[in-house]
Amino acid sequence: MRAGKIYRLAGMLMAAIVRMHKKAGTPGT
Repeated sequence: MRAGKIYRLAGMLMAAIVRMHKKAGTPGT
């Protein structure tokens, strides 16, 4: 497995979490 793939997955996950927080109206860092 390549580290790049994991990095990309982690980035997508973080982006999804940030989006959810923004949708909930919670101030995200």
